[in-house]
Amino acid sequence: MSDGEIRIRFRLDGGDQVRVAYAISSRGSTAVGRNRLRRRLRAALADLDRRDAIPSGDYVVSAVRRTAEIPFPDLIGRILKLLEKIR
Repeated sequence: MSDGEIRIRFRLDGGDQVRVAYAISSRGSTAVGRNRLRRRLRAALADLDRRDAIPSGDYVVSAVRRTAEIPFPDLIGRILKLLEKIR
């Protein structure tokens, strides 16, 4: 699932765990920018996981550089919409 800036790939593994990997492109950004984006994505997904909004399975989350500029509540909302498509 993708919304143009955030992409989530999902694989059902049959277990009850949520496992997430992050794929952040190095093109056009510094290590500091990539790490900031990865931390924001991790925080957003952790927030959604606390709300039990993430189905069990394996995920790969990737995002483009400008995703780092999205306000945090909007970032959570966009990820939630993508996750709802997975269900």
